Amino acid sequence: MHLCKFSLLLLLLPCHCLPTFPQNNASASSALNGNWHLTGTGDKSMDFSLGKDGNEVYGEGDLSISCIDGANRVELRGGVFVEGPIAPDGSFVLGNPHAFTVGNGNANPDIVKADVLTIRGKLPTPGSDQWSGSFALSAFTATNSPTSADCEADSGDFTAQRLADIRGAYKGSYGLKKTGYEQFIHEGGTEGYVSLEITQGEMTATRAPGEFGHVIAANGRVTLTGSTKFPSGTFSAETKFDANTRILDGKAFMLQLPRQNDGAVFIFYGRVDDQDKNRLQIEIRYMSKDGHGKYQTVLGFGWLTRQ
Repeated sequence: MHLCKFSLLLLLLPCHCLPTFPQNNASASSALNGNWHLTGTGDKSMDFSLGKDGNEVYGEGDLSISCIDGANRVELRGGVFVEGPIAPDGSFVLGNPHAFTVGNGNANPDIVKADVLTIRGKLPTPGSDQWSGSFALSAFTATNSPTSADCEADSGDFTAQRLADIRGAYKGSYGLKKTGYEQFIHEGGTEGYVSLEITQGEMTATRAPGEFGHVIAANGRVTLTGSTKFPSGTFSAETKFDANTRILDGKAFMLQLPRQNDGAVFIFYGRVDDQDKNRLQIEIRYMSKDGHGKYQTVLGFGWLTRQ
């Protein structure tokens, strides 16, 4: 069981003017541009998506931690937002100022309170593809009535290694999946075919309800063909939905595709394969209304290969 397994992609945007920072720290900010995979002792690892606005760093990542729920040990996973200031010496301390949710697919998500995660680091030297830091996770209870899970404290050092941006052209196919709470059964077969063009964008401020002010943008265009369950055609990600069109954690992204004429919601997820950086695991969610006005969900699952 992994005690604390993060995934963290770091994207820090260049700053054209940092009057309170020495010039070498402005160069170091540029050196931190891009994606990063953080690994520590044992089996701990992280991918986060970070960006800079003024003297603040904002980020989104994937957190996994070992917890005790009743008599069972479970691994809970969820997305977490972090933020914190950059000091004049180039060091930064990030925390989670907002509560977030975690789950394991077998029950409703648990709520995790704010201020349980701390990430410390320092801007790398210009030209470096590596930097180091430490993390600390406080013990906490993930609460969700009528259940709760006691989660263990953990801490350690890590080394961050640069990853490639999420960008490129991909093609592949997908099959259908049965619906369920974050746990799906692949039914097999080929339902349709997918072409994807995606480019990792810059950090953008968003005021969408439920978001925390900043996301790493993703620009994408999806072409679907051959399906009787999903619409066919080419769909560009809705740039007006910045909160839902973004890089999630360094290896994953989410594209909000245009609503259909009947109001159907269309979302495309992708994640870079851990073993092969040229492959993407994808999930397509198409939520349309039935004859009674209730939403029904069709799920597609498949693999795409870089062209």
